[in-house]
This record gives sequence, C-alpha cells and structure tokens, in this order.
Amino acid sequence: MLDRVRGTALAAVFITGTGMFGVFLFLTYYLQHTRGYSPAKTGLAFMPMSGSIVLSAIGSGTGLFRRLGARPRITGGMLLAAAGMAWMTDLSPDSAYVVDIVPAQVATGLGMGLITATAMNPGTALMSTLAAGSAAAYLAGRRPTPDVEARAALASCHTVFTASAVIFVAGAVLTFLMLPGGLSVERVHGAHPGRRPSGAARD
Repeated sequence: MLDRVRGTALAAVFITGTGMFGVFLFLTYYLQHTRGYSPAKTGLAFMPMSGSIVLSAIGSGTGLFRRLGARPRITGGMLLAAAGMAWMTDLSPDSAYVVDIVPAQVATGLGMGLITATAMNPGTALMSTLAAGSAAAYLAGRRPTPDVEARAALASCHTVFTASAVIFVAGAVLTFLMLPGGLSVERVHGAHPGRRPSGAARD
C-alpha cells in the first residue's frame, strides 16, 4: 500500500465497493418493499446492471480504452457510477422501470466494470507472486454483502443513493489527482529487473 499507483488502485476498488452498497442493498429494498417485486423478479430486474458490468469490464481492455491509460478510465468510471446513483435519487413508487430504473443501472454498471477491470492491473503490477495474489484477493473481495431486512431502516433510499453518488465523485477526484496521467507503471516506478514491459502494465 506504500506504492502510490498501487495504493490508489486498491483505494478505487474499496471506494467502489462502498459506493455500490447503495445499489446492492437499497435498490433491492426499493424494488421489493416499495414496488412489491418478488425476490426472483428483483434478481431479473438487476440484469441490465449485471450485463453492463460485464460489457464494460470486457470493453475496458480494447485498444481504444487501453491507450487512454488508467487514470481517465478509473476517473470516468467513477463519474459514470456517480451519474447512475444520482439518477436513482429521483426514483418514486410510480417510476417506470425501463425509463427510470434501467438507465441508472446501466450507467452505474458501466462505471463499476470500468473501475474494477482497470484497477486490477495497477493494483497488482510489479509485485511478487505472493503479494500480487493477496492484492488480487483483496480486489476480488471488495463487494458489499447486502442485508436488506437488518439495515433498511438506517436511511431512506434517496439519502443513500445521494451518499453513494458523493462517494463516487470523491473517488473520481482522488484517482484523478493521485494516478499519474499518460505514464506507464514501468515509467513511474522503474521496470522490474529482468522483466520486459507488458501491454497490461502500461495501463
């Protein structure tokens, strides 16, 4: 965690997990308790966000995105997720699923996939095998565990969605300021002895 790039990448995933608490817990609460969805229907209602996460994570590795570097991708993902959470603050019992809920899920999912997939490279770059494995386990484990019934009374859905949006904006500012722009990991920290710079490390 003493390494600036690696520490910022790990912090970005931590912030993502914290911000996504609003989706995994309170959007579930909204769908089931405000709109009366069954658990099965709620799971299906989350499909747009799940699909967006997958598409964004895959797309983040394409040539166009890879040329952008880690900072604009992670910062952009934070802002996308913030926009999605901000959209959810206007949800009401009468909100239309396709018009009001799906766009918010898509924006949040695209942002989350972009952040997580991008942060994996600088988060584990230039580390020993054991340390990289530990960091990867940390990154993979930063997913909130929803407990709808126990925590639903803590705050209203709108308050939590607003807080999540603020968290993502704060994450965007942090990653923009802390991640070097236009520099590969090797150029910032020096290439590992005997190791050739890789395309993955340049992000």
